[in-house]
Amino acid sequence: SLFLFRVVAITIFHSKKQQRMNAFFSSSRSLFMQFLILILLLLSLLTFVPTSHQTIISNANSYLIGSSLKIQGDLYVGGSVHSELLNASLSLSRQNTRLANVEHFLYLSNEFHNLTNTHQFQPRADMFSFSFQGRHYFGGGRGNGIQYSDIIELDPRTKTTTVRNAKSIVRSGASVCSFDSHVLLFAGFTFATSETASVSALDIETFTWSEITPTGGKVPSAVISGMTACDSATNSMYVFGGKSSGSVFHNDTQKFQISGDELLFEHLNPSNISGSNGIGAFIDSRMVVYTGGEHGGSAGIVQYFDSISDQHFFLGNIRRVSHCAIAQVKNWVYFLGGIDYDRGKNTDLTRLRFSVSPVPSMQLDQLIISGTSYSSYWLATAIFVPSGVTESFGELFVLGGQNQGSMEWVSDVYSIALSVGV
Repeated sequence: SLFLFRVVAITIFHSKKQQRMNAFFSSSRSLFMQFLILILLLLSLLTFVPTSHQTIISNANSYLIGSSLKIQGDLYVGGSVHSELLNASLSLSRQNTRLANVEHFLYLSNEFHNLTNTHQFQPRADMFSFSFQGRHYFGGGRGNGIQYSDIIELDPRTKTTTVRNAKSIVRSGASVCSFDSHVLLFAGFTFATSETASVSALDIETFTWSEITPTGGKVPSAVISGMTACDSATNSMYVFGGKSSGSVFHNDTQKFQISGDELLFEHLNPSNISGSNGIGAFIDSRMVVYTGGEHGGSAGIVQYFDSISDQHFFLGNIRRVSHCAIAQVKNWVYFLGGIDYDRGKNTDLTRLRFSVSPVPSMQLDQLIISGTSYSSYWLATAIFVPSGVTESFGELFVLGGQNQGSMEWVSDVYSIALSVGV
């Protein structure tokens, strides 16, 4: 209607025959035409919504995330928009909402959702997981007396899994880091009671691992379930502690670094605490955080290793937990489930925020999970999938584990939408 109004106005006021135009407006028909133009103008003002109040989404392979979405103008949605409606409201002030080829919306929620019926993999726990070139994988693990060797891709949009290689590498309790062009896997169990010190690199085209030997003649320590931190800026993997047969806990600090075609390795200054199945994270440019984990005497101790000074420092204390599902998102570390040495089972989703500047610090922020939507598992695996627009929003997937009550190995898959913040 606005376009029609402009056409009529231009036709009237810019006519080459000005005299005929004046005569036209002085005639008896001029009142009718002016009335018609006024009606068109009013209709254009009623139906036109300024661009600043329109929300247009087209071919957006990303999530719309928020506790509620309120649109003051018209909402036009088209193309491929992926997400899921999770306990939230969609409030529109107008009825001109056009939806085309919309799969679902993702909204923030404080509740886990069971997605188990969309996934097919053998019940297991203690898997490795990694994200590489925008795709998300998990694999290996152990359960019911079996050590698994497959690599499975998780599609967060369709909520399905696909086996990429059923005979990849037999490993559980391993340390894994993914970088721009490499995925490294170190240590872990090869069989039920046999730990290894081998290092393997993944060929993403064939989903097969090839063992590589670190240069320099130094030999890594064979451990399982060490606290792992990945520094993507320098292609470095740090592994703290871990344990070996007979539940012997270690305090080693081991570093692997990809440099050109070589894998560099060195033993760094050991920690003053030992443990395994704890939390590991690399923060900013130098701070490597880890906890004591399974070793009861140091389970709740949080320390950091300064990668520049090669020194360990005490940072604080948290609840004494281990065997959690762990995911790092920016400077936040989320952990869920596992063992609480003071309360038994841990069913809380908790997060820690770390900062280097102005001084190394830690902030505890516990999230509330409603009811019993997530069972108390240990040795589950977590993968955080960002929204595609920013890492501040996304979905946390928790896969597998072992039920601490029945000791049953599970293939359950849960997800929760998260707003990470800064």
